[in-house]
Amino acid sequence: MKKEHYRDYATAAYRIRARLGSAREYAAKIWDQAMAQNPGQEGPAGGLGNPTEAAVIAAERSLEEKRAVLEDLEAADRAMQIIQSKPQGEGMLDALRIVYMSEPDRPMQRGEIAARAQAAAEEIHVDIATIYRWLWMARRLFAQERGLRVKDASSAGV
Repeated sequence: MKKEHYRDYATAAYRIRARLGSAREYAAKIWDQAMAQNPGQEGPAGGLGNPTEAAVIAAERSLEEKRAVLEDLEAADRAMQIIQSKPQGEGMLDALRIVYMSEPDRPMQRGEIAARAQAAAEEIHVDIATIYRWLWMARRLFAQERGLRVKDASSAGV
């Protein structure tokens, strides 16, 4: 089997998605943290907790600094929505969660993906080849949604 050049990136994106939550959840968390560091003003300009212009600018800057992570999360979210709409989407999502998204804070050990894929095959009651095909499709969907090149440049005539 030929390794896709985006495999590790897509795998890491799904693990980040498992750790941080959806793009919307992560953006809200970043915004809330930035606003907490720059509390609102009191007085005639607004009530208690009314954000100042500086607080809003700081929150927007925080979101911009995390733009790459947010774009990865958005691509993973869209890919997972596409997977869910497929005929065997629930099984595909289960495989994705078992293999890539469980224990996202812990670094994966050598051979762990193969062991998790085998466990997913047994739990979902499908062949191991089906699990690997579903994971390949999930990685490819992520790459397409993220705007990554999915064909190798050498085979694309470049």
